[in-house]
Amino acid sequence: MKDGRAFVFVCVAAICTVAALISIRAQQAVARDQLQQQLLVEPPPIPVSLDEGRKLFDKLCAPCHKFGAIGNEVGPDLTTMTSRLKKKDVVDAILWPSKTISDQFETTIIQTKGGDLISGLAQRENAQAVFIVTAQAPDKPIRVLKSQIAERKKSAVSMMPDGLVDTLGVGPVSSLVAFLLGRPPR
Repeated sequence: MKDGRAFVFVCVAAICTVAALISIRAQQAVARDQLQQQLLVEPPPIPVSLDEGRKLFDKLCAPCHKFGAIGNEVGPDLTTMTSRLKKKDVVDAILWPSKTISDQFETTIIQTKGGDLISGLAQRENAQAVFIVTAQAPDKPIRVLKSQIAERKKSAVSMMPDGLVDTLGVGPVSSLVAFLLGRPPR
């Protein structure tokens, strides 16, 4: 009888945890929708600082994105994005990175026979190996022997972290967007 009550307790706890996570996700979505509305107001509701935008880019974006002479080439190069994207597209990409993922930047997930999980961009491959670029080591692709791959799949989730700017507020994110929409650094 005790085992049955313990099982019920575990199930109730799991249901409560899932419900709490769903509630948190819903709150985050509402907050992002509100942030998006504030970011798209023209002119911006508060003064922007290109210096602050640059600092945020260096901290949050440069590990994966190139913008002019700064950053790394793991994710899309943002140098010429203003020629093809509008402000709304840039804001969407920042707030919802998994909404639209280019085929060129789909995350590859590899489970090795040894149990390792490797996630990143498949930079290149040959008959023997796949070379995966990660945000942690953009200049040193991980070589995974094909003979050691147990499973390989594409992820529907962007490598760019979800919620990257959720705690920043409209001022800093406006500054980041203004920096990205400006002239790339040389």
